Amino acid sequence: MSATRFNISQAARAVGISRMTMVRHIDKGNVSFKNDRKGKKYATADELIRVYGELQSHDITGYTTTKASRNDSNHDIAQCQKMFQNMESQVQELRSDKEDLRKRLDTAEQNLSLSLRLIEDKSTPKKKIKKEKKDTDGGESIDVEQMFRKKGKKKKKSKK
Repeated sequence: MSATRFNISQAARAVGISRMTMVRHIDKGNVSFKNDRKGKKYATADELIRVYGELQSHDITGYTTTKASRNDSNHDIAQCQKMFQNMESQVQELRSDKEDLRKRLDTAEQNLSLSLRLIEDKSTPKKKIKKEKKDTDGGESIDVEQMFRKKGKKKKKSKK
């Protein structure tokens, strides 16, 4: 068993979290802290290892941990900046895709509208075609519609 004691700030630095996060973990009961004779809270190294795994530094002055944290912070900031740049480019690509899809949708809606108009035109009765007179060999004029009607009637009669 380790006799090393850590106050809240030292414990937070040793496990690599903020002091406020450590306080929240204490309040939730995730990690056990005891009170010394003066009423100050402390945790043992064993308790911190049990909850958080290996400690980053046993240096209770915080110098080594702080130096390591600064390097880690700089590295984290650089990673965040790279991620941000990647996300910006992805957003730009998505905006471009969105614009392209809008154009395609507009074109499809126009085509649909034209198609519906064509369908409506075919389904509505057309105005009667003006009757045209056609001259036959004998000089008589025959109504074109009558000619078609006569042909239709002849076919029906011949079928019987």
